[in-house]
Amino acid sequence: MTRMHLKALCCALVLIVSSSNTSAQNIVKFAFDTAADFDLFSVIDENRDEQTWQYDDYDYAAFCSRDNNADDWLISPSVSLEAGKLYKVSVRAKGYSADRGETFQVTLGGGTTPITHTHVLIDATVESDEFTEFFAMFSVET
Repeated sequence: MTRMHLKALCCALVLIVSSSNTSAQNIVKFAFDTAADFDLFSVIDENRDEQTWQYDDYDYAAFCSRDNNADDWLISPSVSLEAGKLYKVSVRAKGYSADRGETFQVTLGGGTTPITHTHVLIDATVESDEFTEFFAMFSVET
């Protein structure tokens, strides 16, 4: 099994990783129902502008308020993935307002630092202040 970490950069998210050929009990779901759920993630303010990920108890989400270009990372706890299986990653994201697009990426890497996240799974722009689902299918090698 490969231990991987997922990184997401957006205003609010719920992250789900599941194998396309497994039953519901094998789904790994990261939600931000509580601040304790958020605290399971690693927050990295890579550009050191002190504007980084926070917990939002209104939307039960993680969010990042931005005045500058973002280089902030929200890295999930480790997830075990098996080589050769097809996985789906699903993210529900929204922007601050409908007239201001928010770009984000979901990446895959073997560690908890930005340099280890070399596989971009989702590269998208949210153009809504309502939650929108984004997803990607992927597999891992050994």
